[in-house]
Amino acid sequence: MIIIRFNEIFLKSDPVKKHMKRKMVSNIKTKLPEAQENLRRGRVFLKHDFNEAKPVLEKTFGVSSFSPATEVKNNPATIINECLKQSQNLSKNQSFAVRTARSWKGFSLTSIEMNEKAGEAVQNQTGAEVDLNDPDFVIGIEIHENSSFVYTKRFKGPCGLPLGTSERTALVYSDPNSLLAGWLMMRRGSPVTVIGSKEDARKLEQWSIGPKLRYAESVKDAMKDCKALVKGVRSAEEVDRKTEDFPVFYPLLFLPEELLQGFPDFS
Repeated sequence: MIIIRFNEIFLKSDPVKKHMKRKMVSNIKTKLPEAQENLRRGRVFLKHDFNEAKPVLEKTFGVSSFSPATEVKNNPATIINECLKQSQNLSKNQSFAVRTARSWKGFSLTSIEMNEKAGEAVQNQTGAEVDLNDPDFVIGIEIHENSSFVYTKRFKGPCGLPLGTSERTALVYSDPNSLLAGWLMMRRGSPVTVIGSKEDARKLEQWSIGPKLRYAESVKDAMKDCKALVKGVRSAEEVDRKTEDFPVFYPLLFLPEELLQGFPDFS
C-alpha cells in the first residue's frame, strides 16, 4: 500500500477538496491504470507496485509526499509488532523516533501513548537511542478507523494543485526560464500549451501527468482554447508593455533567487 499526502488540497472546502482528490487520482491512473485507490479523510491510499508508482508520484502535481506502507489491524500489539519488523536493521549506534498520526479518535491509545509503547519495544529490541529532534531513522504510524499503516520512508512530491483543476494557459517559449514559468503554472493546476520550440519544451512532458502538454504555432492558435498567456521574464524591464486582449502571467517576476533553488532545473 502507498500512502499519498497532500497539503494545499486540504485547505479547500469539502466539495472542492473532494473534486481535487479525485482529479489527482484520475491523473495518476493515466500512468497507472491498474492501481486501486481508496480515498480517506486527509489521505489517498494506492494499491500498486511501489517501484513502478514512485516515478509517477514524484511528478504528479497535488502530491506533497508519499510512503510505501504496510497495512495492519487496529490493535496496539499488531502495530508494535510491525514496527519491530520494520526496524530490524536499526543498529544500537543509530537514533530513532516513532511518530504517530491518529485520525480515528476511537483508538484505544493516544498518539503520544502509541509513540511511547512502540518506541520502548523498538529500543528494547535494537538498543538504539531515541532522538525526537534529529533521528537517523523514523517509524511512522497512521491510525485510521478501519486499519493502521506503518512505514519508514517518505518521498517528496511536487505539491501544488492537481493538473487540470485550473484553466489551460499558453506558454511563450524563449529560454529555460520559460519552461520554469510553465512548470509553475502547471503546479497551480493549469495545463499548458507551448508556443515555440517543441524539442526544448518536451522537458515539460514528464510533468504532464493527466492533461497532456500541447503545442501551437502561434499565439492566435494557442488562445483558441487557453485563457491566458504565460511568459518567463525575470525582471520588470523585460515585461512587454503593449496591451493584450487576454491576461498575461509572469510567474518568475520578482521571485526570490533562493526559492528557485528548490525548483526543477530546465537549463
